[in-house]
Amino acid sequence: MTHPAQVLDFQAFVLDKMSSNTPEFQTAYNTLLSYLTNAGQFPIEDNDRIHTMMNLRRLTDHLKIASAYHVDADSSDLIQTAAPSLTDEDVLRMDFLPSENGFAYFDAPLTFTTKQGNIEKVNALAWLPSTGKRDLNPTYAAPGISPKPGLILHMWNDRQQSPDNFLWGIKDKAAQGLPEAIKALDLLEASGRFLYVGAFVLEADTTTEETLRNEGIAVTDLQIEILKKFISFYLLMQQPVIDVSDADINRKSARRARRAKIPDRVSIIRLRPRKRPEQVGEAAVEWSHRWWSRGHWGWRNCSEHHPLAEPNPKGGWRCRVYVSGSIKGPADKPLVVTKKVYVM
Repeated sequence: MTHPAQVLDFQAFVLDKMSSNTPEFQTAYNTLLSYLTNAGQFPIEDNDRIHTMMNLRRLTDHLKIASAYHVDADSSDLIQTAAPSLTDEDVLRMDFLPSENGFAYFDAPLTFTTKQGNIEKVNALAWLPSTGKRDLNPTYAAPGISPKPGLILHMWNDRQQSPDNFLWGIKDKAAQGLPEAIKALDLLEASGRFLYVGAFVLEADTTTEETLRNEGIAVTDLQIEILKKFISFYLLMQQPVIDVSDADINRKSARRARRAKIPDRVSIIRLRPRKRPEQVGEAAVEWSHRWWSRGHWGWRNCSEHHPLAEPNPKGGWRCRVYVSGSIKGPADKPLVVTKKVYVM
């Protein structure tokens, strides 16, 4: 478990490594270049290299002003548990974000499954405004498709906290003697604590499926998973189950942050302690066992002034509400877990 003040050190470390010609920078450059050229399916041109460099420079500019967030392990687990039940109605809303630019560290990594079946672990991510895929590379978007505003997500793995030994399968390819894989492996082994995982563009007010269909690109489970987990992250920050507060940053950590020219503030995101309500209704019934009630997302009518308010198709306003899972029933009865399997 990390201390919230350490998040500022992590942010400063990433900023420093992305600002100079380091193994971390070279790894990020190669990874982002591969993304911009659609995983190497298109010939790499000078224009691609220029835009890769421009985007890494833009990342460092935004890291200097990004608000920092420390997400505890329980909240990280809840983000992952709640994400799959989001639907196509849940789109990226720029006005719901906790800040325009952000850097978040997760005590328990967010995990993503690649098409090869490997698990990628993301401990840190930064988001910054985008005007669409052409903001990453003007030649990337399909002809006739206007870029939409949204976000660029940059992601890192904390090799010390959550080692990710399966990243891109580079070790396997290097063992086969592939020159590019051997070079990449050398960079990985020379890199420090934080390893760049990749970048992804999220377009506002559009589902991932719609965006990619418009561009003629096949939808992947990984892309949908990234979108849902990021939406789950910022929606849960507005839910009663989550407590968001300012961290107490000591003077030494604050001075280091100011020397690194980043904000010296961190917001702590953690599960709010559950208050046990009196079981008036349950006590009136002779229950024979306890049971697990799953958490789920629901829609609730709300005021237009609610922080997550959006127009209701049926009229008025509505907001997303996460109903936490809990164990119900009398405390002195056995817990019965059914064998029903839920596909999410």
